[in-house]
Amino acid sequence: MLIDSLWSDLDEYERIIILVIMGQPKRKQSKQRSRKRRGANRFEAPLLVKEADGTFSRSHRVNPETGQYRGKQVLDVEI
Repeated sequence: MLIDSLWSDLDEYERIIILVIMGQPKRKQSKQRSRKRRGANRFEAPLLVKEADGTFSRSHRVNPETGQYRGKQVLDVEI
């Protein structure tokens, strides 16, 4: 009954503010969990290696422009 009397004392604007308040988490989120989530957002540019012909490609992968891997032709690339 105390809640009803307090609720009736509020005007309409105050009632809307009370109803709009967001819910609260039941438990504290650990630092480790927060840091894991933030750490996943660190994007880095891929490391590029300069090939013998002067082009750049990602290391340990076939160069898509020349079709070579470690100095050997492994793909047939049409120019």
